Amino acid sequence: MSEPLKNIKILDLSRLLPGPYASLVLAEMGADILKVEDIANGDYARHVPPLAGDTSALFMALNRGKRNVCLKINSDAGRKIILELVKEYDIVLENFRPGVIDKMGIGYEQLKAANKGVILCSLTGYGQTGPYKHRAGHDLNYQALTGVVEMTGNRGGPPGIPGAQVADLAGGSQSAVIAILASVIGRQTTGEGAHLDVAMCDNLVALQPITMAEVLAGGTCPLRGDTILQGRYICYNIYETKDKCHMSFAALEPKFFMNFCKLVERTDMMDFHYASADENSEPYETMCEIFKSKTRAEWIELLKDVDACCEPVLAPNEIEKNPHLNSRNLFVDQQLKDKKIIKQAVAVPTLHEAGEKLVNAARLGQHTKEVLRTMGYNEDDIDKLSKDGLIYLGK
Repeated sequence: MSEPLKNIKILDLSRLLPGPYASLVLAEMGADILKVEDIANGDYARHVPPLAGDTSALFMALNRGKRNVCLKINSDAGRKIILELVKEYDIVLENFRPGVIDKMGIGYEQLKAANKGVILCSLTGYGQTGPYKHRAGHDLNYQALTGVVEMTGNRGGPPGIPGAQVADLAGGSQSAVIAILASVIGRQTTGEGAHLDVAMCDNLVALQPITMAEVLAGGTCPLRGDTILQGRYICYNIYETKDKCHMSFAALEPKFFMNFCKLVERTDMMDFHYASADENSEPYETMCEIFKSKTRAEWIELLKDVDACCEPVLAPNEIEKNPHLNSRNLFVDQQLKDKKIIKQAVAVPTLHEAGEKLVNAARLGQHTKEVLRTMGYNEDDIDKLSKDGLIYLGK
């Protein structure tokens, strides 16, 4: 099962983060990804700092294992090449604003005319319909619009910017992968393709089942930092340590809370499992004092054999040093031109062996000539397209 999608071929027209991450996930599952970049406006992620050699580390991380062609998409020649490619690469991923690919002549109807079984996944922030469909946006906007930002932060404080791109990656990339794979399975039965409307905002609403169940059932709207999973109680909270670091405490079940109380020799606290975490709450002040009595390292050592659902709050640069996470094959080595090795996170840890096999991100236009040759273009045709500025053959 290291490459379950090895017979799947995908044409990736997407740029930046959500689309390329979705195709990276599919590549790690074994899919053949052909990334298409436009000569005028390629993938802007190539230039996002920091650079690893002469290429963005982010671009390298997102585009491992993909071949690359570069052409002028919005031209007769570019349109012809894409419509020919879709006969073989019958899944297309794009993240332009609604209507853009139709104007280019490569919208769903044009693709379907070239291949009736084509699956087109259109990944956008707001979707293909609705009053916001043409509006520009980024991850923070989608999280703000769907209530996630409002629920991020401490009680009584302002909304906070979430620490991960949940809209881009969970609402966008992962949802696109699920929709594509479901459509592939459906096509095996019906022979029919599909145009998938994957909207990050839609999926962020769906990713809040606890909050939305309460709100839609007529309950009161929860307040920031005041739900059972966001700091309402002392048993589920973040506490500062003696050395100004932090520990996460998530002892929702009584047995875990009791284990902690026994460990710190405060059995008098056992009856306060669901005590409020208000600043004026005596049980909360006591918990704060308990955690401030030791450094983070001391807590890690003390808790290593205790089931108390208490773990350190790590910074991103500490993840690789954690003995458990480091043992889980979450990273792969990539070698740069100067033979320097950098590490990158895999997209599908379950299929780590497949992720390890992916080659470095391709140079712009690296496979243009190779792909055109397999399509029947001769050297004269390729040279003319290159001289006319309609394709780029790479360096």
